Amino acid sequence: MHLQQLAEGVECINIDESGINSTSYVHKSWSSVGTHHVEVAARRLNSYNVVAAISSKGRSWFVVGNGSNNSLTFLFFLLRVCA
Repeated sequence: MHLQQLAEGVECINIDESGINSTSYVHKSWSSVGTHHVEVAARRLNSYNVVAAISSKGRSWFVVGNGSNNSLTFLFFLLRVCA
């Protein structure tokens, strides 16, 4: 059924959302001679979120934002796709 709709010219849009977190895994430690080392925790860096869409006719949209998405940011993305 989907192939028939595509053959008739119906545009299908696929949307995907992904989160990208970056963390510095550089570990720093120190110790006195003869004792176990004390390790400092890894440092959390920026977090990004990507929402992208591609259509069966080759059109594409994407947006990259800081932090995470919520229903409002996803709604704004859908408005951009439908405009």
